[in-house]
Amino acid sequence: MFDYTANGLEIKGPAKESGFLIAGDDRHFIPARAEAEGNSILVRSERVKDPIAVRYAFTNTSEATLFNGFGLPASTFRTDTWSLVTDLVFMKPIFDKASGNIVYDLSSNNPAASIHYTIDGSEPTCSSQAFTGKKIGMMKPGLILARACVDNIASESIGSWEVKQHKGMAAKVSYMTPYAEKYSAGGDYGLVDGVNGSLAFNDGAWQGFEGSDLNITIDLGQLTMVRKIIVHFLADTNSWIFPPKHIEVLASQNGINYVSGSRFDNINALSGAPGNIGKQIITIRAPFMNNVRYIKVKASNIGVCPPGHPGSGEKAWLFVDEVEVD
Repeated sequence: MFDYTANGLEIKGPAKESGFLIAGDDRHFIPARAEAEGNSILVRSERVKDPIAVRYAFTNTSEATLFNGFGLPASTFRTDTWSLVTDLVFMKPIFDKASGNIVYDLSSNNPAASIHYTIDGSEPTCSSQAFTGKKIGMMKPGLILARACVDNIASESIGSWEVKQHKGMAAKVSYMTPYAEKYSAGGDYGLVDGVNGSLAFNDGAWQGFEGSDLNITIDLGQLTMVRKIIVHFLADTNSWIFPPKHIEVLASQNGINYVSGSRFDNINALSGAPGNIGKQIITIRAPFMNNVRYIKVKASNIGVCPPGHPGSGEKAWLFVDEVEVD
């Protein structure tokens, strides 16, 4: 029962996307259906037979769904007093020499936490498969979901990495300019590990270049029919990360003579004006339809933050992730 409901309550949007979570004595919160009944909210889920706790709008991405009769939204709330676990799980791609494939290592910022994961798309719980140090192999496209648990209490945060298989997976990448150590995407295989970066620049999947250009060569190991090459860049000007000035994708059969697949000069036409583009992923697609072995990707950093930006004159960042070879 709620006080100060001002002519009742209303839940806007589908009942199953209400922003409400419920949990039983296992303290594992499950998304729940919610329906307004006068000054009360009925919350239920078939997955929780004996609920004892409710939370509303309890994630960083939650949107308001609960309003009173005057259209005023309810604030985040919970009925439990349980300790919150917020430990994160990180993923690192590793090249496995024995198999020639990319495998995935998981770690937590809390050494005392156990890590539990799924690869079938289901939400990981503290009873899901435990990560014991054996690297995760993904021989087909899938989703790795992982969370930390402390004293059998699940973290509020779930790590999510979508793995996409493509012809460039685990290929050798040579760098003409080094990436920043703190934004390495796991190392030299970070751009060919099958995992795309998210809108969060610090998710561990992006390679960053501070004030310098991207200039890489990917060796597929043998002549391979390539139809197109897809490259992803991040723009987040509030974090001093800008789109490149221009991008060029080239290919070669012998590593000497290169043919340009595509050159993109007006990146701002794809992303908006510098300094006012917000946060977005810019995807470049270069068609080829040819047998190639070597792929070269060049992208020019704008160099320094432009006039009017809070970091005007300081080194700008260029962020790139997965180079997909189709």
